[in-house]
Amino acid sequence: MYFTNPSERDFSEFIGTYVFEEMQKKKESEEIGRFSSGIAALYAEKNVARSNFIFASYFHLDFYRLRSFGAEMEDVHMIGIFGTFFPLPGL
Repeated sequence: MYFTNPSERDFSEFIGTYVFEEMQKKKESEEIGRFSSGIAALYAEKNVARSNFIFASYFHLDFYRLRSFGAEMEDVHMIGIFGTFFPLPGL
């Protein structure tokens, strides 16, 4: 089952897509949405910590660098299995 677990690249692509969709919901322009999603995906790719298990992978994205600039963001905790990501709120 290990080979079905999502990779760091899969996670960063998921984050980029998620940010783009959220920006569209907030009626931001497509250019701003694509720019923001690209930055988010790059940040995720370089800063995600991944732990592999037999049936799933755990992803932790620490936003301490952004918080140090005053952003009010909580870390992201997710489980990835078969290319799908599930948030773990409250960790």
